[in-house]
Amino acid sequence: MARTVSTRRTAVVTAVAWFIALLIFFPILWTFLTSFKSEGDAIASPPVFLFFHWTTENYTEVQSRSDYFLHFWNSVIMSVGSTL
Repeated sequence: MARTVSTRRTAVVTAVAWFIALLIFFPILWTFLTSFKSEGDAIASPPVFLFFHWTTENYTEVQSRSDYFLHFWNSVIMSVGSTL
């Protein structure tokens, strides 16, 4: 026979689960948002969360330093080949 669970307990467990999930996801979100900031915005104190000038210059800089698309395609070919 199943035990009955109160609505209050379900709500508390759900709220705690959402809090833990957001706590775990926040560093990933922060890293993603920082990748679109300029260097000055990235090191600003106090930090700027959403209201900044969005830029893709960091991705352009990384691509100009090394051909990451070549490495990406090598990985795709290797993973598809090993799967087949």
